[in-house]
This record gives sequence, structure tokens and C-alpha cells, in this order.
Amino acid sequence: MPKRIHRLLSTLLAPAPFLAGTWTVIAWIVFQRSVSGFLGLFILIPVSFAQMAILGIVLWLRPSFRISKKATTADAGWYLGSLVFWLAAVAIPGTWGAVAQVAAAVFAGVAIAQLWRRNRKEAEEQLRQRAERAAGASSNSDFGRARGPQAGRVIIVDTNETWQEQEGGTVRRESEAIEAEIIEEPSGRDDDEPDEWTARPHTS
Repeated sequence: MPKRIHRLLSTLLAPAPFLAGTWTVIAWIVFQRSVSGFLGLFILIPVSFAQMAILGIVLWLRPSFRISKKATTADAGWYLGSLVFWLAAVAIPGTWGAVAQVAAAVFAGVAIAQLWRRNRKEAEEQLRQRAERAAGASSNSDFGRARGPQAGRVIIVDTNETWQEQEGGTVRRESEAIEAEIIEEPSGRDDDEPDEWTARPHTS
């Protein structure tokens, strides 16, 4: 369902402002043909065009709509409701038509505010998730930053040694090994002491 709503809305984003403006002129020719209605065209066309264009821009700016291609029934209700309200309002002649046109403008303004509020909530949620991921990544970095020319190279490290006595008095050595990422190279160059490397388990 969200995919179908997205396809419908994405199809209407570009033509909807032009549809509202064009239908306003056609409706005046068909239903009104009055001087006051003609003068009203200079207000109705820019307002309806601008509001539908802004609604489309607000929807397009939302990452879930633009990237994930998701839309909700609330998005469809506000957007399609604004478009239908405008198309119907400009077709009503006389005083009731003027009232309907003002109501359509108010409805579209509320729709813009509602969609923009949802955009803000989604942006805040994404920032919160990024902060949680960053905090989790920093808590797993127990050894600090990798340093040295070999830092970041993955090596195999023996982590456990066991000795098992076999029949006949022989002893066999068993060991477990894991992949580790070098964090810091040995700083000293004393030939009498073995080099000590600092590493952490490597996850691909």
C-alpha cells in the first residue's frame, strides 16, 4: 500500500500545480464568465499553483519519500485533499465560490504545515539513530585509534592454548585462533625483549 501511494503522489507532484492553475481558467470559462471572477484569476492561479508546488516540494524533501519511496495515507489525504479542494472550489460561482476558495487555501496551508512537521520528526529520528550508532561504535573502541604503518592490518592470533596427554606419554598442543586487527605497533626496539602488539577482534 505505501508503494502504491508513493507512485500516485510522485506521479502528481510535477503536474498538480499546472493542473490547478489550468483548471481555474477552464472553470471560469465554463461556470462563471464574470468580471469579478476574471479578476479573481489573478489571485487564485498564483495561490493554487504555489500551494500545490510547495506541498510537492515538502513531500520530495522527505528522505523516506525521496529515497525509500514510502508514503502514508496521511500524506495522500493532505496532498490529494488539497488538490481536490482547489479543483472543486474554483468551479463554484458566486459568493459560495469565494468562501470555498478561501477554505481551500486554508486547508492547503494546514496540509503544508502538517507535512513539514512530519519531515521535522523524521529528521530528528534519523539524528537520534545516528547518535545511538555513534555512541555504540565509540563504546566498542576500547583500544583507541589504530596507530603505526601496520595499523588496521588483519592478522591471525592464537587466543588459547591447551595441552592434552595422549597414550604413550606424548603431549599434543591444541590452539584456537581468531582474526585480529592491529591497533598499535610496539614502540620500543629493544632486541632483548619480545615485541608486543596491541590488537582487537576483527569483524568484517
